[in-house]
Amino acid sequence: MRRLWAHLTEAIKRDDMHGATAAKSAVEDKQREKAKQREAAGKGIPEPRFFRNVAGDRWMPKLDLER
Repeated sequence: MRRLWAHLTEAIKRDDMHGATAAKSAVEDKQREKAKQREAAGKGIPEPRFFRNVAGDRWMPKLDLER
């Protein structure tokens, strides 16, 4: 399975804005579907991988990522 953003990235690299728009819509649709599935399963929002919440709606990059 290709990564979720692969089609969008490739369209941007080709300067294909129509393709990028379609790919972005597909990414957003997939993300909404996954959110609905998590909600139906009673799961919360997954822990952000690259950012941490510091206050209210402020986020900072995680600079100490474990590999």
